[in-house]
Amino acid sequence: MKSSLFCLLLCVSPLCMAQPKNPPPITEAAHRTRYEYRPQLQFPEGSMAWVLVADANLRALPDAKSPSVAKLPIGAEVRLLPSDSTPDEHTHNGVRAPWRKVKILQPKPAAGPDSGWLWAGVLTQTRIKSASDDGTYFYLGLAGREKSGKGRLLAQIRAANAGHELGRMAFEIEAESDLPVALQSHGSQGLVQVNDVLTADYAPQACGVTGGEALLFWSGTQFIHGGFASHFSDPPVFSHEQWILPGDAGGHKGAVLWRKQVQEDEQKDLKQESALWVWGGNGLLKR
Repeated sequence: MKSSLFCLLLCVSPLCMAQPKNPPPITEAAHRTRYEYRPQLQFPEGSMAWVLVADANLRALPDAKSPSVAKLPIGAEVRLLPSDSTPDEHTHNGVRAPWRKVKILQPKPAAGPDSGWLWAGVLTQTRIKSASDDGTYFYLGLAGREKSGKGRLLAQIRAANAGHELGRMAFEIEAESDLPVALQSHGSQGLVQVNDVLTADYAPQACGVTGGEALLFWSGTQFIHGGFASHFSDPPVFSHEQWILPGDAGGHKGAVLWRKQVQEDEQKDLKQESALWVWGGNGLLKR
């Protein structure tokens, strides 16, 4: 009964609720430091997105062999235009995504067309501003699939300022590309040589689906991966991991607490475990 109730609560919580079919357009300012869930690949027509990579090829037609009509910098802002037909799909590094017709909003091209086709894998609707307020933005998207092991999905995060990439990192996630994601900066949390403690939350949409939260650190020049706290519920089983940051209730100064709760059967007691990871200046060290 307890696990059934847990699944019900999980599936009606903001983390597991179905996302609206046409979410409101992203505002131009987009200085978001709060949770706002966005699709990873299936972007609605008329909404805005940003280029995730440096020198993205804007193509004349929805085909990887079509001529490039312009190269777009990381962070370039585009609007997704309607298409006369269902967009063709393309697979790269194990990620399958459609081609999308776009209009360039900024920076405006000095010459050449202001619209064309981009593969959705080089676009993102997940962008937030660094808490350091130095003009740095973070862009979260997909990188591919690992080529060995379980073939898990690889996400990527990039930092950029005024169209110039400052750093990037790919990291493994226990989630699929159809889950909405939210990126949040929690500031430095008082950690040495850290500008931003970041969490990327992949929200499960139903019971039986794995999601979770990636923990990342930005030093101002590089990203450091802290780990992935997974969430899963499928009665009578559930497993929930979480990160407790220094500034959270129950947090520890200079350290991150990892906590896990597991129930394998309705008749069995809840199992709990935890571990304290101390920030060592360039990564987490288990105490």
